[in-house]
Amino acid sequence: MTIKDPITTTEAAEILGLDPSAIRHRILAEKLEWEKRGRDLYVSRKVIQAEADAKHRKNGKKRT
Repeated sequence: MTIKDPITTTEAAEILGLDPSAIRHRILAEKLEWEKRGRDLYVSRKVIQAEADAKHRKNGKKRT
């Protein structure tokens, strides 16, 4: 399978405010689809952005 609009685990971690090892842990736990290119692992930007958006919405509700 080819992931559309792939980003590295490091980029995904930056978007979510996590350590890159947390992204790799999710991959190993089969919670994220991934693809290996050379020595790098890639995940879908769309999936990561949707998770980041949900996280922001959830945090926004707690502040009010």
